[in-house]
Amino acid sequence: MERPQSDFSPIETMMMQRVAFYALHRSMDLGLFDSIEAAGGMSVAALADAHGLHLSRTEALLDMLAVAGAVERTGDVYRNTPLASEHMVGASPFFQGQALALHVRFNETVEEHFDDLLRGDADARKFSDDGWGIEDVMLGTSQHARMGTLQDTVAFVAALPGFEDMRVMADIGGNHGEFSMALLDRNPALRGEIVDLPHVVPAATRRIGERGYEGRLAAVARDLRTERLSPGAYDLVLASHVLYGFVEAVDDLLADVFRSLRPGGWFVAQHSAPGGSATRGYDAVVEFVTRMAGYGSHHIDGPWLSDKLVKAGFSSPETASAGGSGLLVAARKA
Repeated sequence: MERPQSDFSPIETMMMQRVAFYALHRSMDLGLFDSIEAAGGMSVAALADAHGLHLSRTEALLDMLAVAGAVERTGDVYRNTPLASEHMVGASPFFQGQALALHVRFNETVEEHFDDLLRGDADARKFSDDGWGIEDVMLGTSQHARMGTLQDTVAFVAALPGFEDMRVMADIGGNHGEFSMALLDRNPALRGEIVDLPHVVPAATRRIGERGYEGRLAAVARDLRTERLSPGAYDLVLASHVLYGFVEAVDDLLADVFRSLRPGGWFVAQHSAPGGSATRGYDAVVEFVTRMAGYGSHHIDGPWLSDKLVKAGFSSPETASAGGSGLLVAARKA
């Protein structure tokens, strides 16, 4: 009898991993990791009883989570791994529950409209842009930023020559405001504007007030695809993970940023770039979802952007990594 010559199991594994991720994400929503963390470890019976779950099915779930590296078993007791304690427990400052929900939301949109998007008969860009004003989406993006991008970007900006003399900054597409707030903390004399789409401003303004930055930070409604920044207004312009939305009109955006800066001011871009530490498979999926969602590309090549910055009038850019596939680029207006 004829036998196949290729191994189909990687495709089957890919399919089964979808269930594994769903189970892990729902376990976060159900508070299973929170309960295990609070108790310092739990038996299957104790966890099932605490949450009203079926005993043997809960055991199978925990064994699957152990394979995923989320829990570890010693005898009859399951404990969170450091990975789960840091990212899957709600009280942790690095909890990623809403960040995962945000990614799921985008992925499900692609799945729901897959054929139409692939043919180009549907435009997911409006759906994507509309979502930035939803507070849960803001929370998700802010959680994801705390995975290292926020820390790396703030350290990079704070080390720029003249940072301590900066007085006004603009955060393009600043959304949740975490980057602006962290930079204002590093420079008490600095004021900031979150420049974002009009429907984002109400939620961003609420976050500013809740975090106590009212008076130093304001959300400004401006769609930079059709509107312009205030000329000569800023010492710093930051664009964190938003340049991919301007890939096809980046020359116009950079020219506008250059005009908006005072002499000696800095433009800093943080974005995904090819060749980072993320796996090729992860990067390929993210790029696919990004294009299906109506954006030109998720990854921006460093040398390409540097050439564009010089063309716009900036001095030779400085670059640094920002964790994962991230790249930081800074350029100064002479």
